[in-house]
Amino acid sequence: MKKFTLPLLRGLYLPEQRDYLNPLELRGEAAKPMQQIYKSIGRLAVMGEDECRSIWLRFQSDYDGVQWGYMHITTYREYHYLYIGAKYTHFASCKWRVEPEENVDESANDFFGYTKAYQEFADKVLPIIDSICTNPEAYNAYINRYVPYALREGKIRRSVLNQIVPEFKLELKDEAKTIEALHRSITGDYPTFDTMTIRTYCRYFRAADEQFHNVPHDSEQTDVEYYQKHKWHKLDEYDLDSEADFNKFAFDHYGELGLSRCNVHAYKRDDNKWEISIGLGYFHNLTRVLEMITACYETGFPMKIWNADKLLEIIEERDYVGFAVSTFHQRLGYGEIGNDIELDDDLLMIEDAKQRRIAQRAIIQAAEWNPLEQVHLVNPS
Repeated sequence: MKKFTLPLLRGLYLPEQRDYLNPLELRGEAAKPMQQIYKSIGRLAVMGEDECRSIWLRFQSDYDGVQWGYMHITTYREYHYLYIGAKYTHFASCKWRVEPEENVDESANDFFGYTKAYQEFADKVLPIIDSICTNPEAYNAYINRYVPYALREGKIRRSVLNQIVPEFKLELKDEAKTIEALHRSITGDYPTFDTMTIRTYCRYFRAADEQFHNVPHDSEQTDVEYYQKHKWHKLDEYDLDSEADFNKFAFDHYGELGLSRCNVHAYKRDDNKWEISIGLGYFHNLTRVLEMITACYETGFPMKIWNADKLLEIIEERDYVGFAVSTFHQRLGYGEIGNDIELDDDLLMIEDAKQRRIAQRAIIQAAEWNPLEQVHLVNPS
């Protein structure tokens, strides 16, 4: 196998266009370099939906040093699309018509320099595509060896991760009581109601909200007054003891505890019984939510807890933690994955750089990594 090296792309400049959902449309002469790239990369087999083909790239930046990134080319309806970026940098996104237009006004290309910029980009990328197509096995071996693990996906047992980085372990005030509350929810041991009213709902919302936000209980304030004050929601127009009016009231973000993506909702079941539940959206609120659930349980306000079995697995370290390139809002996971972390950014909690590197190496060795997608020729010789 011939040796393969992915060259550095230096001085990459493309016109500013950072909106994936509204890519820059190239027309006329500016589209021709993209047509060249599309034709060249078409020697590789399709790798995903919308005829997607992808290759790794390495960028040299004056500010960030060497970055690994990607180039995706897809086709959807009457357009081809190209996306170029790295973990922290979105370089460009553009589209051009599958069927080239005739008699295009080139004034925009001339004014913004589209044709020159994209031709220079094509001149840098086309030799890389040629090199990959000439020796795909060597390219696959190269990326398998050198693509940083921070840009890969995989999983690790939570118990193992918590041994390597104890800071990831949940710290609960009364873990046994929290587990008891979760078990009660799993077995259906929580109140149900023949009817649901605003007055009943506000009693449970207040119990959760006071615990979640550490609000001292004011015995002179009614539950309805508390709800109106903390949710800026006037209830004067409703009959507080009417199920029909509860149904009118309960829409949009009526049960959200601030901007936490933690919600207190009332649901009517198939047997026409009502139940009040707590649902969690973002993993980064997990400790706070579990403490709130436990406090409500201890003070006589047990509720149904969505994903209680998943939360129990996380506390008892029976699940996996996933690795993702970007976690953004850190949502609660699904299946065997409890949540995702980023191998680089989420280890910044370890202040000592040496200890951080040691932990990262230990995680890489202990984790199960998904294979990187390999390239293949459409017509291998």
